[in-house]
Amino acid sequence: MTYEVMAADLQHLITQQGMIDPLLIGHSMGGKVAMQFSQTYPKVPHKLLLVDIARKAYDMTRLAKILLTLRHTPLQGLRTRTKVDQYLRRSIPEASVPLYCMKNMCCNAQGQVVWSSNIPILADSIPHVEQAVTFRAPFHKPALFINADQSDYIQAQDLALIKAMFPKYVLKRVILDTGSTTIRLRHY
Repeated sequence: MTYEVMAADLQHLITQQGMIDPLLIGHSMGGKVAMQFSQTYPKVPHKLLLVDIARKAYDMTRLAKILLTLRHTPLQGLRTRTKVDQYLRRSIPEASVPLYCMKNMCCNAQGQVVWSSNIPILADSIPHVEQAVTFRAPFHKPALFINADQSDYIQAQDLALIKAMFPKYVLKRVILDTGSTTIRLRHY
């Protein structure tokens, strides 16, 4: 799974649905997909709205460890959300992350608790998704970057790279008194 493949999937969806001049909104990895889409299919999107992401490479060691934990979580043996939460907290110290991960639990057709996300594919894709978005040419349409006040996903040194790819970018900082806009929300 690469950003180029995900951008092609998105193009297929947009074409299939008959969308014209879509506004693409992406958070984190979805933001990188939207950026890559703007590079591969620059005439398609009308605007971009990108949340807590820059076009740079990111160290995904922490995410790789979380995915490894999820991959080896014995969901069938744990049976309750409380037990899954307790199991995950042994390997994932941040209080809100196990709860966030558990949003991806569901029941399959056989009534078994499973992860709704394809954890093995995500884990195996880390070397690809931690990379920077491929820069081809400036995207000369509006691109709004939103960054939470305590998030470190967009830093001052990233702005030159953002401006090179998105000359019409605007950066807005939102005050949430949290880190990443979705991962660390207080309402879990």
